[in-house]
Amino acid sequence: MAAHSIVEADFLSTHVQINCYAPRAFRMVLEVTACNWSDDLGLKVACYAEAGIPVYVVVDRRHDEVLLHQNPVDGRYPAAQRFRRGQTVPVPESVGVTLDLSVDTLLDGD
Repeated sequence: MAAHSIVEADFLSTHVQINCYAPRAFRMVLEVTACNWSDDLGLKVACYAEAGIPVYVVVDRRHDEVLLHQNPVDGRYPAAQRFRRGQTVPVPESVGVTLDLSVDTLLDGD
């Protein structure tokens, strides 16, 4: 599994302990599934939503799709948007960056 994130410019001020930052530092987390894919699709979705991470993107190589979770309410994300090959995942404006998230590139690692 590989994880990447987009954080607030002042994320260093949210340092809690070694390699740990307060959830408010994160605008988006993107993970690529590996052998523990069920954690990324279940446990982590719940944890990130409860922590209030605004956007969580899962590159699900097992099911050949990308899932976009956003805007948690009461510790839960609404239903994920699913994207298949040939599509592009729209990065919500709230993240504050413009990215080209091609599903094919995310799944293939190019």
